[in-house]
Amino acid sequence: MNSITTHPQITQISPISGPVGTTVTILDSGFCILNSVFIDFGTTQTITTTTSSQSGTFSATFIIDSQTLGIKTITVTFDSLLLASNFLLLPSYGTISGRVLDIVTNKPISGATVTTDSTITTTDKDGYYTLVITPTVSVTSSDYYQAAKTVSIGTGNITSKDFSLCPKKLNIPADTWMMFSLPVLSDAIALDKLFETAPDKFKICRWDPQAEDLGEPQMRYRVVDTIEPNKGYWLKVYGEQATITSKGESQEALVPITLYPGWNMIGCPFIKPATIDSTATLWTWTGTEYTTTTQLIPWQGYWVKAETETTIKCRIQNSEFRIQNLEKELSWKIKLYATSGKYKNSYNILGVAKEANIGIDRFDLSKPPAMEGLYCSFDGGLAKDIREEGQDSYTWNLNIQSQSPTTLSWVIEGVPEDYEIWLIDGDKAIDMRKNTEFRIQNSELKIKVMKPEAGLVIEKLEITGVISYPNPSSGEVTFRANLLTSGAGLSAKLYNILGQIVREHDLTPTQGKSWARFDKNTQSYIYESGYSCQNNSNQRLANGLYFFQITASENGKQTSKIGKMVISR
Repeated sequence: MNSITTHPQITQISPISGPVGTTVTILDSGFCILNSVFIDFGTTQTITTTTSSQSGTFSATFIIDSQTLGIKTITVTFDSLLLASNFLLLPSYGTISGRVLDIVTNKPISGATVTTDSTITTTDKDGYYTLVITPTVSVTSSDYYQAAKTVSIGTGNITSKDFSLCPKKLNIPADTWMMFSLPVLSDAIALDKLFETAPDKFKICRWDPQAEDLGEPQMRYRVVDTIEPNKGYWLKVYGEQATITSKGESQEALVPITLYPGWNMIGCPFIKPATIDSTATLWTWTGTEYTTTTQLIPWQGYWVKAETETTIKCRIQNSEFRIQNLEKELSWKIKLYATSGKYKNSYNILGVAKEANIGIDRFDLSKPPAMEGLYCSFDGGLAKDIREEGQDSYTWNLNIQSQSPTTLSWVIEGVPEDYEIWLIDGDKAIDMRKNTEFRIQNSELKIKVMKPEAGLVIEKLEITGVISYPNPSSGEVTFRANLLTSGAGLSAKLYNILGQIVREHDLTPTQGKSWARFDKNTQSYIYESGYSCQNNSNQRLANGLYFFQITASENGKQTSKIGKMVISR
């Protein structure tokens, strides 16, 4: 190894003092040629590295990171040699301002105490503060958990930092259901210990994902007598508002939560916003409607759906959490908004996408079970129902549950102009391109997006004609029925001239509704099915005159029509 000097030394450090964020330059000489050099600063090992030049010198820079204040050692290491020098880490004095808010209500907190290592102030009536700071800022207020943040700010600079404090108590409005959870870890709490002053009448219940599904969602709610951490609950107090208090200590460790197949009610176990390590959509109740979210807020309860029993992990949210926006992949969509009194239902989306599949897929989204007020869903309890692209006609069934008059409005995005868009309410058809809202009359609605030649706007269970062909027939025949609906099931009964049933036959094929085709000339849907002219014992029918009765069934209703056929061999 060749060396140009035997006296390695640090020739310059600039500057020799400063706050976090300062850029430091080191100049050295007397090193071996092209030698690797490692530089440590205080408690940070290898804050930077460099290589000596052909002349045995080097120059390196690094930025001071966050450490305790005072004298720090800069260490330069190469081969087995070590050089050291000192640096004075100073406080970062600058000006910071911000606002302190209630994390649950998002309302400003006045009179909150904001402190640093050396200064103190209080928030004004609108929750704002301004002070000269050192790196750590703490905020306290009566009836709230303390919050602290580390702030990096250069000397003389100005920055802003808002704080959200978690209250130790939660006010419960009277006579309305709300979802809640406890923001701390604790043992199960009896209901008489939950309230600051127990109300005369209240009800607390929780969805039981392990209960038998009997068809009525309300039958899966269970009244509880204790409140447990990590779980969400419905609470309603009657007559006057009440206050509940948190029992337990705040913590920041990762919390496991068990989910069972189907819907689960969970809570935020922290005094800070949190996330779960799952792509499942979180739903919460605002007091007037269900909304989706990507984070859990203290005191609030949440719905999450699981396909199988699993354990998710809940952790404090340290950075913004993003999920894939599948709406960007939709070819077109229609957003529906329902309002009824104080209640709203804003998440109802129908549309098509190139990659959508038949049945439930990644584009579709389920809506949590109903509790009170206004509730809307597509077939299968969906909030979002996306179909495959390329069809001439689409029909969505929309169910609306409400105790008072309801108005439905909509926004159409990207639907091609050659499609008509209709809202079907009973026997009324509302052109959704020419209108933007409608006061609904029925709870069962249809949204039809269709090309004019694709079918009827308003369908009803009515048979307009039946035939069999060829007629007369020597063997195989085809039954044809013209209906004013595209979704009926058909059956046939064959009678001889004595009125005796010789054959009962289900005409509906295995593919179901897809067998009907629209005929523009007759303005009806044509159903056809073959028949081998055999009796119920699979024997050939004798020659002669027969009567056939075609029965159409849909949604529990039936209608029939009779025709004649002749067999002649």
